[in-house]
Amino acid sequence: MWLTLIVLLVALTSALAGILGTFWWLVPRLEKVFLFRPSREVGSTPADVGIPFDQCYIDTPDGCRLSGWHMCPSDPVGGVVYFHGNGGNLGILVEVFETLHRGGLQVLAIDYRGYGCSTGVPSEEGLYQDGLAAVRYFEEHFRRADLPLIYWGRSLGSSVAAHAASRIPPNGLILETAFTSKASLVKHYPQFRLLHPFSRCRLDTLRYLRGHSFPVLLLHGDQDRTIPLEEGEKLFRNLTGPKHFYCTPGADHINLHRLDAVSYMRRIVQFVSEVNARQSPADAVGAGLHLKQESDSLG
Repeated sequence: MWLTLIVLLVALTSALAGILGTFWWLVPRLEKVFLFRPSREVGSTPADVGIPFDQCYIDTPDGCRLSGWHMCPSDPVGGVVYFHGNGGNLGILVEVFETLHRGGLQVLAIDYRGYGCSTGVPSEEGLYQDGLAAVRYFEEHFRRADLPLIYWGRSLGSSVAAHAASRIPPNGLILETAFTSKASLVKHYPQFRLLHPFSRCRLDTLRYLRGHSFPVLLLHGDQDRTIPLEEGEKLFRNLTGPKHFYCTPGADHINLHRLDAVSYMRRIVQFVSEVNARQSPADAVGAGLHLKQESDSLG
């Protein structure tokens, strides 16, 4: 009898170990499929709406080549490095870039590895490398000492922007439809809760912003079903540095810039102006490719 129980226990333990091992191997692979939703065909460019742009190619330290667009109005009020969300590519954001261009913002936007014309395969660590490569490229080729530098992350891109800001601090940070972390976000999706312990993707936006001294503006819609408003509010509450929150009533995950474009852009330009006012003369003189590890008197 005891021998039978021992055999059964060993069999159950082996079966459980096999199941756990399968999940440990399978979940990270499935996660990449659901989390990163790139498309290769770029259906539109800024030229289609009358905006001149530079096609840029940015090399990453691990051998990927990223496609980027640089757009600059005649009299810009600020410089933006823009990181998009998890789906599509730059081509689906031309309407957004048109709005920012009309608002007087110089923009460098990139497609992550595996998106659009960029080479490689997307991963969390890979996207973080892409973000830093984009920031360095902007610093080297487009940075103007008289303009504030803003990182802008949308949805998934909020984690990419936050990570870049933790390594190379900007003058200001805009996070649109952002979340605190993947672990926090998954609580809103019961079907994924049991799988999360096997996940290797963290996207911990809040961790990268702990102790930040540069101003942060959070943009969110109160009808967002993809990243609920609660997530944006939670991130805002936990930020300890200078911060602002702007909620667009009636807006969902993708139409903040469209629902009330005038108020949306007015708030962004106001934020950029406030950031510019906080810039010290030393910051302006020191702008360029020295890639500071700590922010300069922004707090």
